[in-house]
Amino acid sequence: MDFFSEYMVKAKKKHSDYIKIVLILLAAAILSFILYSVFTIFVYVPIIPQIAFLGIFLVWYFAITKFVRRYNIEYEYTLTESELDVDKIMSRSMRKKLLSVNVRSFEIMAPLASSYYTDSYKSYKTIFAASAEDSENAYFAAFKNDGQNTVVIFEPNNRMLDIIERYCRDRLHRK
Repeated sequence: MDFFSEYMVKAKKKHSDYIKIVLILLAAAILSFILYSVFTIFVYVPIIPQIAFLGIFLVWYFAITKFVRRYNIEYEYTLTESELDVDKIMSRSMRKKLLSVNVRSFEIMAPLASSYYTDSYKSYKTIFAASAEDSENAYFAAFKNDGQNTVVIFEPNNRMLDIIERYCRDRLHRK
């Protein structure tokens, strides 16, 4: 019998993300104004500055919307048998594989807010794939990835936890 589960969480924006977005928009507005001013100074044909401004606006509009939309991040977890794949999806169009691991290799898996997440695990290479750092549904899993101690922080649903429990019952600590 095949075991399969797929789950997706949307990352919450941090305050720094909002600040970056505002700065991007502000920089684009200032640059557009400067370019428009340059065109009006050096071009004496009345219609050229308006066309130039429209072109500048359209270019920046598409650049900004594409750049700002990158802050719309989702994480997708796919568990097939004992293989866990974690992907980062930006703007619902760009996908980046963060991790592919066999859950049998987990040393431990437990809630992130539990006493199991000690300082020794905090020193491992960390792959963060949860909606927020303070999410109450977040779990961590420690394992060796290419010889390097690694921790993945993610938010599996109950179906995934049930499947993972089949492969590493003694190393999974549930809430």
